[in-house]
Amino acid sequence: MTLDIALRDPTTDWKVLIIDDDEEVHTVTRLVLSTYNYAGKGLDLMHAYSAKEALEVLQSDPDIAVALVDCVMETDRAGLDLVREIREVQNNHKIRLVLRTGQPGYAPEEQVIKEYDINDYKDKTELTNTNLKTLMYTNLRAYKDIATLDLHRQGLEIIINAMGNLFHINSFPEFASAILNQLVTLLGLGKDAAFVKIEGFAAESQKGGLKLLAGTGDYQGMINKEINEFLSEDVINEIRDAASRKENIVFEDHLVVYFASQEQQETILYINNFNALDELDKHLINTFCTNLTIAYELNAKRQ
Repeated sequence: MTLDIALRDPTTDWKVLIIDDDEEVHTVTRLVLSTYNYAGKGLDLMHAYSAKEALEVLQSDPDIAVALVDCVMETDRAGLDLVREIREVQNNHKIRLVLRTGQPGYAPEEQVIKEYDINDYKDKTELTNTNLKTLMYTNLRAYKDIATLDLHRQGLEIIINAMGNLFHINSFPEFASAILNQLVTLLGLGKDAAFVKIEGFAAESQKGGLKLLAGTGDYQGMINKEINEFLSEDVINEIRDAASRKENIVFEDHLVVYFASQEQQETILYINNFNALDELDKHLINTFCTNLTIAYELNAKRQ
């Protein structure tokens, strides 16, 4: 059974930094984008009135998606110097940088785009209501793709770094727990996760039949114990409900995933304090359940 759940909208809006020494530019931009929405999220508009102030904001918050940068601020080259600082000193290549100018003749567009790592260059008079919103769509879409690729790269690094430790793990529970730990780290899920085997279990039964195969966080030291020794009665009832219905159940702050292998080995993955999941997250969870269940079956046959 695949992971089929209703996704919760992420609570974090896209962060957009407006960098300009003209208060009116901030006001107009805020008015135009106040109701803007992309991919189910609005905008968290942040403000800086100089290149120096912008650098401080960027250093304290690495998750800004788009910066609208005024070309001329405290100096004639403040915006251009800021772009170079962001790319070459802060080494931030995810953020989308849009240079805006009220003096297009001062810094010719072709020269600026050629010499500076920016994503767009606009005359402020061009940025009408429609054009500004279109600009945001283009840059947020690009940022979203880049951020996703970066997340996968980080996840791959985590798994590669863990491989050395996995060679020293001799038991299936340790191996499964190590892999589960990499999964929750990669997806940014809650630290407490339990992978449970359903064994001779009746849904109406209140005792036995649910044993921990792998755990992270608070469940790390509970391997091979019955889950009623460490999970609350409410959570156990939710797990039993998912097993009885043979389907996944999503709650506001935790997730219960049911899985059955081709040989009808049934397992449950319980994750506490989870974040919103996208399609790739669900695919990775399904892959985890599939392969770890197969690994468990093969390990059991060898013994």
